[in-house]
Amino acid sequence: MNVDELLVERPMLQRDHLGQPAYWAVAEDVAKLLDQTVVPGSRTLETGAGISTVIFALKGAEHLCVVPDARLVDRIVAFCRDRGISTDKLSFEVGRSEDVLPRLHPVDLDVVLIDGGHAFPIPFLDWYYAARTGLRSGGTLVIDDIQLWTGHLLSDFLRCEPGWRLSHELVKSSVFEKTGNAFLGDWTAQLFVIFDGDVEKALRMKNSVSDLRTLIPDGSPFIAIDDGQLMLEHLGMLEQRRPLPLLEGGGHGGKPADDSAAVRNLERLRAEGAKYLVIFWPAFWWFDQYRDFVAGLGQRFARVAGDDDMVVFDLRVELVASSDGGDRQAGTVK
Repeated sequence: MNVDELLVERPMLQRDHLGQPAYWAVAEDVAKLLDQTVVPGSRTLETGAGISTVIFALKGAEHLCVVPDARLVDRIVAFCRDRGISTDKLSFEVGRSEDVLPRLHPVDLDVVLIDGGHAFPIPFLDWYYAARTGLRSGGTLVIDDIQLWTGHLLSDFLRCEPGWRLSHELVKSSVFEKTGNAFLGDWTAQLFVIFDGDVEKALRMKNSVSDLRTLIPDGSPFIAIDDGQLMLEHLGMLEQRRPLPLLEGGGHGGKPADDSAAVRNLERLRAEGAKYLVIFWPAFWWFDQYRDFVAGLGQRFARVAGDDDMVVFDLRVELVASSDGGDRQAGTVK
C-alpha cells in the first residue's frame, strides 16, 4: 500500500461522539506533503493520531505518536497489520500531550505534526515542548487545522519569529521550516507581541531587523526615524544596536521644525557617536516633508540599503567629489 491508495480507501479509524466509525484525517495536501518529506529513518513526532500515523509507518519513519485514546491506537495497529504495513518503528505514548510531552524531551526531530487537542492552550504547549527545541534546524513543522483560532494564532506567531520560515500555506495547515535557534526570551524579542498581533507590521519589521543585523555591527548606535510607531526602544532583537531619536526628548516620532533643524540634530548625534541613520517605512513621508534634509543625506553619505521597508545611510563615510568633478567617491570621515 502507498499513500495514494490509503487516501482512496479512507479507513474510518476514529469514532464520533456516538461511538460510530468516522473518517477524520489530515487533508490530502498534508498527506501528500508528508509523503514527499518523510523518508525511511526520519525521526518524527505527532500529537493526535489517525491516517497520518499510518503514513509515517508507510514511510518507515522512527515515529512517536502522542494520543490519549488507547482504543484508537489498537485500531491503527490492527489496520496496519491487516494491510501488511510494519509498525516496528511506531511508538505510542498514550496520554494527553500536555501531560506527556514535558517529560519526553525529544531531540533531533525531522518532522513534527501538531494535530492533537485544539482547545487553548494545547497547540501552543505541543509546539513548545515538541518543536521549539525538539525539532532540528532545517526540520519541518506542520500545524494542522489553522481554520481554528488556536492553530491560526500559533501560525501567525511563528510567521513573525526569526527562527521560523513559512514554507507552505495549505488549505487548513501551515508548514514551517525551522531556520535557527527558536529562542523565547523577553517579550521584547517577540515582534508578534510587540505589535499586538499585527502580522503585517511584525513581518515587515522581521525583515528589517534581519537586514539591520547584517548592515549595522553590534554595538553601533544608529539614528532611527520611524514616526514613533515601531517601539524601537523595546526591540530586544536589535541586541546592542542602540536606536537614537533624532530630536532630544522627542522620541523616535519627533518632528524637526524644518530641514535646518533636522541637519543640526543629525550633526549633534554624529558628534555623540551615531554611526548610521535609518528611515523606516512609517516615516517615509519625510522624503516629501524634509526634502532638502533627505537630499543632503544622499549627497553626503553612502546609502547602504533601500527598499519598501527602510532606507539606511552609513554616517561613517562621507561622499567627496573627485578632483575632475566627475563621479563622487567614498571617503572616510575623520
